[in-house]
Amino acid sequence: MDWSKTKSIFIIVFLILNIFLLTQYMNKLSANQLKVFTDPTFEDNLKAEGITFSNLPTAPETDSIVSAKTRSFTEEDVSQLAGQKATIREETTLESVFDEPILVEDLSKLQDVLANQILYLSEYKYWEYDIEGNRVVYNQVVDGRTIYQNKNAQIVFTLNDQGEIISYRQTKLENFQEVAKGEKEILQPMQALESLYKSRKLPPQSKIIGAELGYHTYVQLTESQVLTPTWNFVVERDKERNNYLVNAYNEGQVIEVTPEEK
Repeated sequence: MDWSKTKSIFIIVFLILNIFLLTQYMNKLSANQLKVFTDPTFEDNLKAEGITFSNLPTAPETDSIVSAKTRSFTEEDVSQLAGQKATIREETTLESVFDEPILVEDLSKLQDVLANQILYLSEYKYWEYDIEGNRVVYNQVVDGRTIYQNKNAQIVFTLNDQGEIISYRQTKLENFQEVAKGEKEILQPMQALESLYKSRKLPPQSKIIGAELGYHTYVQLTESQVLTPTWNFVVERDKERNNYLVNAYNEGQVIEVTPEEK
């Protein structure tokens, strides 16, 4: 046996083994580093900015676009209104002034006080109190879903300087029909929330205290509307609350609210 050759073989095998082990170690190290530098998840980003949420609602996987027609008010409608002077403007808007100002302690619960003085009031839901404009806005609700920011589906109450209701303007949609029923997937709450976050609308240290699926205008014609499923997120920060709308279709487009819509 040639010991010199055997020794050389052992050395070569030893070097190959070392190279193999070194390669394995470097691969493992690279993999660990890759995990460390992986982009943070959406929830990681929320946590880093102090944005919290809880109890987001469940939603159907698919939903429908809805069509509706603008209601035309009649003199018969006006005849049902007591304690006020009501007029019809352009057939679709009912404007009325109360004979006496009405004081309501909780403006979010006008149904408790005005149910017998306003048509279809139970079909509307409190939306906002505009302190600067001295007005309270109620949005129409259909099948448990609010129709957001639609001038043809609102009651807008005007207040005097003492906080009393002195008049209102009412519009209403009717004849709701589903279009292409349940054929299109909609964003789930977390997906819609992520779209809102990516639009940089969520301020740091804010809290999502509510979310619900409603409708927003997709196409508006003279006598009809097409409404699309829309998420509304109620966001609170420093005791101030704001509503943010996200289209449940169209890859989560964030809907901007113009001053005229407020």
